[in-house]
Amino acid sequence: MGTPWQRRGTRTGDAVVAMRALCEQACSSRLPVCTGSWQVVVGGHREAALKRAAIRGDGRCDFNLTPDDSRCAVGRLHELWREQRRSRESFEMFITRGRKAAPESIAACRDAGVDER
Repeated sequence: MGTPWQRRGTRTGDAVVAMRALCEQACSSRLPVCTGSWQVVVGGHREAALKRAAIRGDGRCDFNLTPDDSRCAVGRLHELWREQRRSRESFEMFITRGRKAAPESIAACRDAGVDER
């Protein structure tokens, strides 16, 4: 909505904070719009997206990562969680491998730390 490409990540982070605050307020007020918690799943493979996922996200989604890419991303998320004093608990990571993903590739992504494919 008119936000320059370079500021969209920051804008997204701000929106997540605002949405969580609104949901908490609605839940504490017992408004009918709140039916429980909701999860923020962050996409993207750049460092900023990984940071956003580690700081504000409940999960991460990416497309067409190789098992090695997945291993690197999960490793980087663990580093970021340590910096933020967070853990992987309740955090889900999933990727879409595409139609031609071989079963061994899917298993290798799972071994690398991806929860769902």
